[in-house]
Amino acid sequence: MESIHFISVGEFGTGLMNHIRNKFPSISTSMLVEEDFDHFFNTLSVAKIYTLATATYTSKIYRQLDYQVYRKRACWIPIVYDHPFLRVGPVLTPHIGIDYSCFEEQLQSNSALSNYRNNVYDYNDQFPFSGPKGYLPPFIGWAGAIFSYVLHEFGEIERRESRFYYQLNVTNQYISREVLHPK
Repeated sequence: MESIHFISVGEFGTGLMNHIRNKFPSISTSMLVEEDFDHFFNTLSVAKIYTLATATYTSKIYRQLDYQVYRKRACWIPIVYDHPFLRVGPVLTPHIGIDYSCFEEQLQSNSALSNYRNNVYDYNDQFPFSGPKGYLPPFIGWAGAIFSYVLHEFGEIERRESRFYYQLNVTNQYISREVLHPK
């Protein structure tokens, strides 16, 4: 298995990190906490794949990880619970292809709720650790299963640019593979 570093933010991220660590004990893990934000990204261990799991979209955190991953010439996989959706992916490769900014722009442009989401995301950027407290246990199992599937596909994904992510609507348990469209 490729070297993986799993980063958690908040209770959802930590719950998922513990679940994944039980399944893949060789991965390295760390928790991003508010007090350590300014120094955290400069001290990441070297890995080929980074994963960030959180219950809120926070551009401030995602852009910082994007920059560090670019410098390390690695890739990263966002896992976010953005009610009512649980999203896993895409595999972001800032040094050769799609980065977080491109992904975020496409999410926003395809959303009927983009004004509402912009307000929520602006708030999240001002208060990046203000996300939901707690999570429902099935969300951890679902996110872990989808993440495991993405890792299983990783060799194939690496050979071509990843332009898709998985999205689970937790209210009706409908899962879809969403495609990003090149600009």
